[in-house]
Amino acid sequence: MVNESDNQKAIDDLDSQEAPNYSSTARIFSIDRKTLQRRHQAMSRSIQQAHSESLQLLTDAQEAALIQHINDLSDRGLPPHLNFSGISCLGSLKSSPERTG
Repeated sequence: MVNESDNQKAIDDLDSQEAPNYSSTARIFSIDRKTLQRRHQAMSRSIQQAHSESLQLLTDAQEAALIQHINDLSDRGLPPHLNFSGISCLGSLKSSPERTG
């Protein structure tokens, strides 16, 4: 099974090519050619991206920002209370344009 870092390396390799050669790149990185082509052309996405976009309440960027905020509070000696984290999280969800509906 190919991991996401291998997929990304293959996509980076394709991006560096003047005319992308999917067959050759797929062989080099041991990736299915069609999967590589779909990912490179943004026709499909990784399982992690699909979960992030469909199952999580926060985007990856929002999640990273919330974690950073919690870590900043902890570094200042103010570890957040669970209720506070939940309220902050809900506030960011309500103000988030990409997670409406």
